[in-house]
Amino acid sequence: MKTHLFSFWMVLLSMNIYADSYITLYTKCGKTIEAIILAEMSAAEIAEANSYYTSTYPNATYLASATQTYNCHSYAWNMSQGGQTCWLNATVNSLNDNISKYWSRDYYSSTEESKTQKIFYYQSDHSAVVSSISGMYESKWGRAPLMRHAPGYGPYSNMDKRFYCRHDVVYESLQCSNGTGTTRVGVSSTYSVKYPGDLPFGSYVLPTWIVEDGKGEDVIGTKANVTISGTIATISFNASGIYEVSYNLHLSGGEMLASYWFEPIVEL
Repeated sequence: MKTHLFSFWMVLLSMNIYADSYITLYTKCGKTIEAIILAEMSAAEIAEANSYYTSTYPNATYLASATQTYNCHSYAWNMSQGGQTCWLNATVNSLNDNISKYWSRDYYSSTEESKTQKIFYYQSDHSAVVSSISGMYESKWGRAPLMRHAPGYGPYSNMDKRFYCRHDVVYESLQCSNGTGTTRVGVSSTYSVKYPGDLPFGSYVLPTWIVEDGKGEDVIGTKANVTISGTIATISFNASGIYEVSYNLHLSGGEMLASYWFEPIVEL
């Protein structure tokens, strides 16, 4: 009987689930994620799953009941951020094309294990979040319970193969075409992001160029003539002084994603 239960629950743990009831989720930056709504299992199936996993993995801590209304990917990347209860498959058309939108030029980016917030087990079709308990992760085990566990402890194979993500605001310098940062009144210089292909993008991402004087006042159209082309600004100043040029990316709700800046010195 135990062998039968093991085979049954391992199949339910690892299988991709398909349904006719699809919904659309959005990453923090506004990319679309495909998800599905599933009916709940029977009370007997829920009780059996809870019993099986708590007894089979005694070193994990039970946090919430088994359910097929959501899975590990949805819990880690969607529901833990306040999103809708649903099931989220990592792959829709090609390997991990659905789940990878969360960290591919989006709100999250790769990091080292000691700084991680989200974890993707790339050979296990599994995701987790860092627990408030030091050294532990929390994840939903397929249709099984939500569990707190050591990073490599659980019912999945290859749990040592992990990809780590976190969110940090990026602060970096702009590139200036004149190199030194010192220029003269009436002379044009270009300011640009070094690697624009790495910037987060999506329907919720808003870019802003800002040019300010030493008092923090906007000088575009007064002390500075500015021509903008995406991540490149061509600027000539009409008055001497020390200025600050910045290119900022923020979410539509106001949260900053990245800020690139340069401080030109303008002489007569």
